[in-house]
Amino acid sequence: ETLLLLLKSLPVGCYFDIYSFGSGFEHIFSQSVKYNQKTMENALKKVEKMEANLGGTEILEPLKDIYSKQSIPSHPRQLFVFTDGEVGNTKDVIDLVRKNSDSHRCFSFGIGEGASSALISGMAKEGGGHPQFITGTERMQPKVMESLRLALHPAVVDISITWDLPKGMSAAVLSPPIKSLFQGQRSVVYAQLSGETSEPLEGCVRVKYSLAGHLSTNQLHFSFKPAEDTG
Repeated sequence: ETLLLLLKSLPVGCYFDIYSFGSGFEHIFSQSVKYNQKTMENALKKVEKMEANLGGTEILEPLKDIYSKQSIPSHPRQLFVFTDGEVGNTKDVIDLVRKNSDSHRCFSFGIGEGASSALISGMAKEGGGHPQFITGTERMQPKVMESLRLALHPAVVDISITWDLPKGMSAAVLSPPIKSLFQGQRSVVYAQLSGETSEPLEGCVRVKYSLAGHLSTNQLHFSFKPAEDTG
């Protein structure tokens, strides 16, 4: 019922797919499809026939399959994981989410007393999302809709960084490129500046990005000559 509610609440124009997992895994489409009346109705029919018949909780392989697929440009990937169990390889699962944290966000839901809190909390923390636990007689729907609201905040995309340096100097960026940033997330960029110059020791770094269709630029001026009292 919660999955049906989530399906009906997705925004038009997004892309989606649904994986069910146990000892093996299955998914409704061969790849994420555009959300419209036809694809939603197709998914609803398949979800209504779903049963808990896939055996144990093996989440690593379906995650690998999801991450192996190319993200759709300007549609940052967001993952909603529902499970009522625990896994024997929690560290491997969390490490995989961390490894892909620059290209997606993960929301996790632990259902019932048997759900692993280490798995649910770890996936959300490393995936920059939000964990939810549903126990006893609590209703899932309000918690899922709360996470969906967080997921639908616009993300910062098309991020580029340029350096304006004196002649004779160059910047080598040591961090992987930032593909997207979600609300509440931050990213740290490391760069190594090298070379020599006789010009004024000042530089500038510019960050360009798009948020909700609006292009913006921020710039930071800095000095290569630190103040004497900074140590």
